[in-house]
Amino acid sequence: MFTAGALAGFVLILSPADFFIGRDALHLPLRLLQTLVFVMLVFTGQDSVYLMRERNRFWHSLPGRWLVLSSAADAVAVRLMATSCILMAPISRSLVASLLAIVLVFLILIGGLKVRVFRHYRVR
Repeated sequence: MFTAGALAGFVLILSPADFFIGRDALHLPLRLLQTLVFVMLVFTGQDSVYLMRERNRFWHSLPGRWLVLSSAADAVAVRLMATSCILMAPISRSLVASLLAIVLVFLILIGGLKVRVFRHYRVR
């Protein structure tokens, strides 16, 4: 329950920020904004798996090989689709890499918040 709340807050902060930065700072047209938001949703979906699978920080225990391989395959496939004009308007590789870095930073921050909330409410 608390993890889901932290994740929901994470997506509620990151989704509009992603959209408004793309629209107002990067001046992306709507078709590129759609690609940007799609990539962000896929990356945050992958992050949610790692955030929810462990009560401590996500690196506390190693995930299974198949989870890591499927996450990597998903990230590579989405990056290729988003940068190669496959089923969506292409965005730059640097934009995809920047978005991935931002999502990973948020994963670390939300993971730390989750641990504090769990400790405060004595969730085990």
